[in-house]
Amino acid sequence: MAKIKTKAVLFDFDGTLTVGNYNNIWKALYQVLGYPTDRNSSYYLTYVDFVNGKFDYEKWVSINEADFKAAGLRKETFDQVMSEIKLIDGLETVLETLKQKGIKTFVLSGNFKYLIKRVLGDLADYFEDISANDIIFDENGNLEKVVATKFDYEGKPDYIKKVMEEHSLAAEEICFVGNGENDGFAYRSGAKTICINPDHADEENQEKWAAVIKESDNLKDILEYIE
Repeated sequence: MAKIKTKAVLFDFDGTLTVGNYNNIWKALYQVLGYPTDRNSSYYLTYVDFVNGKFDYEKWVSINEADFKAAGLRKETFDQVMSEIKLIDGLETVLETLKQKGIKTFVLSGNFKYLIKRVLGDLADYFEDISANDIIFDENGNLEKVVATKFDYEGKPDYIKKVMEEHSLAAEEICFVGNGENDGFAYRSGAKTICINPDHADEENQEKWAAVIKESDNLKDILEYIE
């Protein structure tokens, strides 16, 4: 694929900016709370029902929230899961390179803003915006509520179009980098798309993905496709 003339790059978070066995915050939380997550589990079957359109994203998040509350999710447990997340090598180099080229960067994720900002640390300052779910704990550390983002799965193109409008960009000037099933909707915005370390991403679908990096341990690999 020819290099993408880019003015903005939007990154997924889980499995895109992170590495290791962890690649899904929802699954990680279910597991640490003692729930099964195999293909016969309520966790998995509920997800399948959502993907098959039996209910919308907000309803799916509310089901997860109820399960988390039933298991007594507390902030310290959430923070423990968060502490084990590792960022992919080359992230700072990529962000600095894009900044020097005048390319704006964003995070567009189905994770949680609280987690993303803390895992990124000072690197969060590179991003114009971080779009994700909100998770709120009360003063005693108990889960109070989860607020669903409007911009995961089929909502991803809407956020990309929002970036286009707010920053006066054309779709072809935007690159989206993701890895998962939920990221496969981004192409509907008209943005160019890169799939890195695919995880059920339908990566062979050339309509969804302009470029695919099947195995990478360094985010610098995406720079081959961006100018």
